Amino acid sequence: MPENLSVLIVDGCPVTRETLRSHLLGLHDLDVRIEEASSAVEALQLCARLTFDCALIEYHLPEDGGPRLLSQMRDGGHLPFAAILLTGSDEDQLSDESLECGAHEFLNKETALRCGVRAVVGRSRQRFILERDYRKSEADLRALFDCGVDATVIVDEHGEVRMANRSAQHLLSRDDSTLVGQPFLSLLTPQQETSFRTVLVAERPPAQYELDVVRSNGASVPVEMTVSKVRSPSGNVTTCILRDISERRQLQAERTQQRRFIERITDSVPVSLFVHDVSNYRILFGNGTVMGLLGYPHSPDQTVADQLIPLVCPDDQEKVRLHLAVSAAGVGTEVATAEFRARHRDGRQRWILSRKRVLRREEDGLGVLILGMAEDITERKKREEQLQTLSLVARESTSAIIITDAAENILYVNPSFERTTGFLLAEALGRKPGSFLQGPLTDPSNVRMMREAVASRTPIRMEVLNYKKDGSTFWIEIFIGPVLDDHGACTHFVAVQNDISNRKRTEQKLAEARKEAEQAARAKGEFLATMSHEIRTPMNGIIGMTGLMLGTSLSSAQQEYVETIRLCGESLLGIINDILDFSKIDAGKMELEDFELSVRSLCEESLDLVSAQAGSKGLELVVDIADDCPERIMGDPGRLRQILLNLLSNAVKFTDRGEVCLRVEVNPGAQLAFAIADTGIGIPVALQSKLFTAFSQADGSTTRKYGGTGLGLAISQRLAQLMKGEISFSSAPDAGSTFCLEIPFRPAAQNRVTRQVRKKTLQGKNVLLIVGNSSSRAALGRLLRRSGAQVHDLAIPEEGPLHFSQSGPQDVIVLDQNILDRNRAGVDGLALLRQIRCSPALIATPVVLLHRHTDPDIAESFPSIGAIRRLAKPIHAELLLRAVERAADVLPEQGAPSHKSASGQRRFSGAPRILVAEDNSVNQRVARLLLENMGCLVDVVGNGLEAVAAVKQAPYDAVLMDCQMPELDGYSATGHIRAQESTTRLPVIALTAHAMDGERERCLEAGMDEYLSKPVDAGDLYTLLKALIRPR
Repeated sequence: MPENLSVLIVDGCPVTRETLRSHLLGLHDLDVRIEEASSAVEALQLCARLTFDCALIEYHLPEDGGPRLLSQMRDGGHLPFAAILLTGSDEDQLSDESLECGAHEFLNKETALRCGVRAVVGRSRQRFILERDYRKSEADLRALFDCGVDATVIVDEHGEVRMANRSAQHLLSRDDSTLVGQPFLSLLTPQQETSFRTVLVAERPPAQYELDVVRSNGASVPVEMTVSKVRSPSGNVTTCILRDISERRQLQAERTQQRRFIERITDSVPVSLFVHDVSNYRILFGNGTVMGLLGYPHSPDQTVADQLIPLVCPDDQEKVRLHLAVSAAGVGTEVATAEFRARHRDGRQRWILSRKRVLRREEDGLGVLILGMAEDITERKKREEQLQTLSLVARESTSAIIITDAAENILYVNPSFERTTGFLLAEALGRKPGSFLQGPLTDPSNVRMMREAVASRTPIRMEVLNYKKDGSTFWIEIFIGPVLDDHGACTHFVAVQNDISNRKRTEQKLAEARKEAEQAARAKGEFLATMSHEIRTPMNGIIGMTGLMLGTSLSSAQQEYVETIRLCGESLLGIINDILDFSKIDAGKMELEDFELSVRSLCEESLDLVSAQAGSKGLELVVDIADDCPERIMGDPGRLRQILLNLLSNAVKFTDRGEVCLRVEVNPGAQLAFAIADTGIGIPVALQSKLFTAFSQADGSTTRKYGGTGLGLAISQRLAQLMKGEISFSSAPDAGSTFCLEIPFRPAAQNRVTRQVRKKTLQGKNVLLIVGNSSSRAALGRLLRRSGAQVHDLAIPEEGPLHFSQSGPQDVIVLDQNILDRNRAGVDGLALLRQIRCSPALIATPVVLLHRHTDPDIAESFPSIGAIRRLAKPIHAELLLRAVERAADVLPEQGAPSHKSASGQRRFSGAPRILVAEDNSVNQRVARLLLENMGCLVDVVGNGLEAVAAVKQAPYDAVLMDCQMPELDGYSATGHIRAQESTTRLPVIALTAHAMDGERERCLEAGMDEYLSKPVDAGDLYTLLKALIRPR
């Protein structure tokens, strides 16, 4: 049967095409189908529709030429098995170009016709079939190569990749084009490139490697590589089979991590865990042994029995031997347990708990591997002993004890709980305490606090109302605390409660008594306030009127009568003030202020207040402040002055002759001590114990002779105690008394200097000090020496003349006029003064004369005394030093001081208009006269309504407003006045007979500007008006 053959003839010449057709049709053994094309375009169109076995193509085809057509046919997939290029010449260059374009033959047309087209076509076809079979075989081999599961790379002798199957391409994430021809070493990590280089050149390289190859994205992949050398005609090649071991590496990492995790767990537990074989006790795994717990290393050469038994307490050795034998035999499935005592390496006895169990057995059932655990339970044993002791205590305790688990379910109650509540242990077990011990009357806030404390594991102590089994209530004081294990986790709660019902009933009675006492105190306070108002109102009239009368012309008898009335009124006012102070202290409402004050000024001003009384008795008043005393301190100056004034007044009151000396010094512990010493009548020992008792005097005769309420010392002691201080005293009958106020002090913040510092202004000056009283002479001498003066003390002998010539020249003489006034044996005062001036050294020396207010002017009886400066006693340190400095020409003289008017009254220039709102007619007259004497125009109204109306009608400069008035009181009237003001604020001064605590604040809150308590002092009133009235 003839073979079918399809041929395409492509030639621009019709003759040539016909010639070739004729030759082909003459082949009798072939059934030839022939198609013709005169151009490349026609040929490509035919190839697109038909398939050809052979193509005869003119090399010099018009337009693109034969080689170009072959390239297009090959690119389009239409290249036949035999492609023959025909040409009219025999150029070798054309032959090479034809073969490069995909032609199977390149023949001269004449040669082709001469040799026969059949032979040419047959030869080309056979060649094509061989090439096709080779390519098919190669494709089959490649397909087989690519089917390999393992990645395979073939490397030539130059180290370049010749082939790589699909698994290799997938593993390396590269295609064939990026792998073939690449150096194999470029596929490895830089660390492995050098070591693997020797493998490629080795004759017999190791069979397997584990290394990392690099993908196209730079990621490394762990592989196991099998290497083999193969000889081929083209040279030696190396076959590298790569197996991805990422999962194996991951599994190994996970196993390593698991092992480390288990090791960390075993290392963290407070017990020894280990696995050993039965035969020789070889430790296969673990974190320690029994020997390690006892401080000894485990020796592999010895059995645990040989090491452990000698350390075990003799009473427990047999128990340990049996335990080791049972565990070594590996019989049974139960855990072998033993507790025993052993001696630690440090010499102490420890309790050890050992547990062992079979992990693996042989076929015969005998154990092969043993899991062992050893734990030091010494502390647990101690706790068990403590719990036994506590259990005994709980049973015998009178307090009710409840033990719950961490969920607050009751595990135990002691007998005392049963007796107290009526609930038996069986009835309480498993219940929550709050479910049956609290009820409707229990304070919900207490229950909430207990729940919050339990939830936060915080101990709590509180009082709560509970219920008994019979429904009755009782008060308990309960403590609830958590019990924590070694890791801080709560395991139990313990509650201890005591019945405090009796105490609560007592507290209720005390609260009721306290309430009654407070009501009584309020009633007493209201009574005192009322009495203060009712007494001070007429006292204002008495003292005010007597003060006005003393400013008029009176006979000596009238002067004495009025002065007596005034003194009696002031005495009664002092008694009222004492009672009010005592009431405030007794009620706990006395509040101390904290201001900066001068210690010396406080002492000197306090002495000034008693100087008149002391001068009338001829007493010497002395203040002596130690050098190390602070100059300024923080404290309540008013209350300190009150204490000192009370002590000084008592000293002057009970001293008929001699002196009263106030000394100040610093005692250990930053205590400032004020000591008031007198030369008075003293206090009998039998009566000293009740000296600080309120409303008491030393005895009845004292009260009758000296007067007083007996409140002064009691108030002073209470004030001292409020200052965290104390008043103490020492006394003997007819030997005087010394009262000492001792208080803690703080130096003033602005002046932390703890010593009095003054410039040495009298440095080099000689001062002759002639003072009869030794205490005064010593105090004044120290004062002058601190300023740098050379002081010459001259004591006055009881008899005989004075020899002033012995003193030498002096710059200043400080002379106590008291020396000149007294009668001395042998020398009278004037003679003494003449003797001073007759001394050549002292004839022109200036004199600073110390005198009382009541002493006569010495210049009238002895005009030749010369230069003299008078200084009133009691002596103020600063005034004395200035007087001496001026006398010694250290300080320049000052101009003459200004004096008040002859009447001693202060007057306004401009007649300010004042409204007085006062319902008491006497007080109206007192206020009118006081204000008119100050030069004021005065209008008076009788209640608050009239005051509000008057302010609307006239422009007043100030209002004196009584607080307690009918119809409308002063507080409300002030509010109305403030409400109707536009811009200018009218000064309102409160006048009240109330002197109780808080009255001033109440007045200021009502809108008043200042506050004066009755009886009103004229000087205080003038000062307030001067400060508040705006100049016109």
